[in-house]
Amino acid sequence: MSYNYSTFRNPLGVNNYFRVSLDTERLKQIAHDRKSKALGGFDRAMDRLESGKESISQKLGMGEVLMQKYKGEIKAQQDKMNSLSSQIKGGIEHLESIEQNDGISEVSSSVEEGIKDSLQDQYNLSEKRYGKAVALYDTISKLYDKALAIYQMYTELQEQIESKKTLVDGYKMKYDPSKLNDQVGDKKESFLQSIQTFDLGLTYPNTSALSKNSIPVKGINFEMERKKWYAAICSGVTMNNLMISTDVVQNKLNNTQNLFNQFDFQNIQDRGLLTTLKTGYGLPEETHYFLGLRYLSNSIDALTDTPDSSRVPSLAMELDVKLVPSFINGLEVDVVYGKSSSHSAIIDSTRSNVVNSLFSSDRTHTGLFRVTQKLKSINTELQATTRWIDPAADTRNLGVLQPDNVRYEFRSRSALPLGMQLSLNYRQDRNNLDIISDTTLVLNVVGGQLNGKITSKVNYFGSVNYLTQDLNSNEGTVQTVNYMYGAGLSAEYKLGKIPNALTLAYNDYLISDSISTGLFRNTSFQNATKFRVGINTFLYIFKECLPGMIKFKS
Repeated sequence: MSYNYSTFRNPLGVNNYFRVSLDTERLKQIAHDRKSKALGGFDRAMDRLESGKESISQKLGMGEVLMQKYKGEIKAQQDKMNSLSSQIKGGIEHLESIEQNDGISEVSSSVEEGIKDSLQDQYNLSEKRYGKAVALYDTISKLYDKALAIYQMYTELQEQIESKKTLVDGYKMKYDPSKLNDQVGDKKESFLQSIQTFDLGLTYPNTSALSKNSIPVKGINFEMERKKWYAAICSGVTMNNLMISTDVVQNKLNNTQNLFNQFDFQNIQDRGLLTTLKTGYGLPEETHYFLGLRYLSNSIDALTDTPDSSRVPSLAMELDVKLVPSFINGLEVDVVYGKSSSHSAIIDSTRSNVVNSLFSSDRTHTGLFRVTQKLKSINTELQATTRWIDPAADTRNLGVLQPDNVRYEFRSRSALPLGMQLSLNYRQDRNNLDIISDTTLVLNVVGGQLNGKITSKVNYFGSVNYLTQDLNSNEGTVQTVNYMYGAGLSAEYKLGKIPNALTLAYNDYLISDSISTGLFRNTSFQNATKFRVGINTFLYIFKECLPGMIKFKS
């Protein structure tokens, strides 16, 4: 929940607003953290069980060795006792036979008795050892059985944990692992997972697939993805940009409507009620087929960009198709076609209402064709885009796009060795598509960005954008040449145990309007120190502004 109040004496932002927002990304992060915690708990339990199994396995191995040893001892003593028993029995029978024959002497009788006593002592000793071996064997056998039972129990617990881990790992959102089998809970979580956006108050709905930019609205915005179906609805009052400068460099671009994005900006001064609806099959980043409708209570004259006191509404329809074919890895194709009602056609009574104007031959078409190809073998993404907006198209409900222009754009992003990231871009914009006006504006922008790491703690970044603006008329061509470039370095270091982050940056802008050319330079130094509680930031900025001259060519 957030609230902002500002006055003309203290303009702190974009008008006064309040906002209540369901932060689905934060919910996902919380769910992810809890899921990771649960999986980590499973892993720790598995590690403890595995450690216990290893310990028990060693004891089982030792038990098997000891049981084998005492089993052998029992067998040996048993054999020895049998042998001694036979010898003793044989000696007694021998003595009895001699006595019967009266052939034994007193000495021989004494020797025989001594031998018999010796064999009996050996037998008794062997019997004692046999008993001890049997007792030890029985004790070890019982311990072995208990250890084996614990080992099997550990194995069963591992299987149960692995099963639960697989279940938890398979769920996108899971708050209570103990309710894995609770079907009702799963349905509730699935519905919560399907909500992507829910804003009440200030919100920024994406009204069109023609642009990533959006219009600020005070109202309600709801977006959801349910299995393979998508739906979004927004309704509210559009905001004026009275407190928003058209330029971040000292209003230099006031007269050129944001130079580097000439056709991606429009002044919104009069509020209106905007309602948008978009639905269809598929997900936004996957193959999808969406149909969108937009209604605005007060349209504007597309060519003059002025509101009308009659407050004529506008209605627009858009078909958004994205194809991600499986037979070509990394290929994405976007096709967008739209049409709106015409403000002027209704004002001059050419069309009776917005529906009649929408389904007419009025030049109110919009379209986009984009091809994106990801080349994994060279870590590169290529993108080519064509976009056109007819002169009479009502773009007020798009928020930022201006009518009467065509754009050709090419972008590339590459991951280079040594951790470098390189992006290149080229764009051409042109207006006056029907050659109605006596002047035609053509913009050409070419540039690139590079960033990477010197070490794990030191990063660098840089960007260059070069622009030519040609204003063609019967009297000739007026050309302005502009550039924007910057470079910087960031590093992390420690003073003792206190972490710090240092950033050095330099920017140089050459920007023109219809009157003059200005050179703006900016050097900044920032150091952030992170204490136990709070962060201290030291920032120094040096700015320099140099006037120049506009350039002409015949």
